[in-house]
Amino acid sequence: MAGDGDQVQPWLLSGLRRVRRWQHGHTSGSDSRHVTLGLMADGRWLVEHTDIRVGSHAYRSRERAEQEAANHMRACDWQEVPAALDANGHAEGWVRRGNTWMRDEGIGAG
Repeated sequence: MAGDGDQVQPWLLSGLRRVRRWQHGHTSGSDSRHVTLGLMADGRWLVEHTDIRVGSHAYRSRERAEQEAANHMRACDWQEVPAALDANGHAEGWVRRGNTWMRDEGIGAG
């Protein structure tokens, strides 16, 4: 298996499952940046980031990948957003209120 921090091309990976995602800036703004944590089919963890340089790197452990993701989010305020949307633009466990995604806590459900 490849080493920690190896650069990968996620668009070429089959079986990639994005688990968590964070955003800084307005969704449609030119300053919008993202950091995504995902699990690759071979068991390694992926960190994708769009900041000054765009990159995607693989790590053997989730802990190491989470540390790397946190390094990309040090300088600004970040909001967690859905890691993936379905074909209808919905995300399991999330609700959209205006232009903001929030975790669905089941308030008012029933």
